[in-house]
Amino acid sequence: MEIGKDEKALLEIAHRQKGPVSEKIKNAPDLLPGLQFYVDAFNLLTTSRPTFQGGIGFIPYSEISQFCKDEGIRGSEREDLFFLVG
Repeated sequence: MEIGKDEKALLEIAHRQKGPVSEKIKNAPDLLPGLQFYVDAFNLLTTSRPTFQGGIGFIPYSEISQFCKDEGIRGSEREDLFFLVG
């Protein structure tokens, strides 16, 4: 299992405090090669999601579009980003 930086930080905290490790961390799914990019993009863009009483909205199209421009993302990778992150 390959884990991300957030999971590593949580594991280190649990180890230092001699506490239990969450089942979600222990049983985290493996991502297929190339998908970590989309998880990282989602984590970066999620702060732009509108909030309202009782929920959180989608990541705005404009934010994803600007991210693509800033990062030089084009073609099918751009389409995939809109589909997976939006």
